[in-house]
Amino acid sequence: DDSDLDIPTLKKYIAYCRSRCAPRLSPDATEKLSSQYVGIREQVRRRTRDLGAENNVVPITVRQLEALVRLSEGLAKMRLSAEVTSEDVEE
Repeated sequence: DDSDLDIPTLKKYIAYCRSRCAPRLSPDATEKLSSQYVGIREQVRRRTRDLGAENNVVPITVRQLEALVRLSEGLAKMRLSAEVTSEDVEE
């Protein structure tokens, strides 16, 4: 198929993206990540409190939030974008 990239070309593209693109979070993306993070934590706290459970385990930690930021940045890099958008966060 003519639309497929061969492996050497794909490797060059990835190397180019890594070396030339360092996207930063836009204000909208930052707000979306923050609100989703806080929302998930609050939802779990309410559920735990309503069930009367003593274990306050929260399924999302700062470490997972940082991973979501890296994934969003990676999506922006693939587009060679200088900015991470809220669409990258939703992805």
